[in-house]
Amino acid sequence: MATYVELGALRTDAEFHSRTAVAVCLHADMVIHDAVANPPAPAPQPDPEAPVLTPLAPRLIAPRVNWAMNALRNPDEQVYRIMGSLLANDEVQVALGAITDDRLQAVVAAALELQMDALI
Repeated sequence: MATYVELGALRTDAEFHSRTAVAVCLHADMVIHDAVANPPAPAPQPDPEAPVLTPLAPRLIAPRVNWAMNALRNPDEQVYRIMGSLLANDEVQVALGAITDDRLQAVVAAALELQMDALI
């Protein structure tokens, strides 16, 4: 396992930060593509004879898609939000900056999903 000094250095390492930002963008892109490929089921049609009490609501954007669009605009903010989770991850602590891109992507995706579950 890594020491606090090693983890502190990794937290501020520009290359690790950049690789993590790329992983955030790839995950956000996957969320958007998933939403497009699997749209929510249409709402049931209201009874045509029932009175309409409210005007039509504006089109709502799913919270996950909204998160993904914001993450693509500013991936660094998401990197800062999940950095603690990344540094606590066993794979990151063992490999530090030498973690492969595939494994980093998996760790980042897990941290982002956990964050989204808490926020949404």
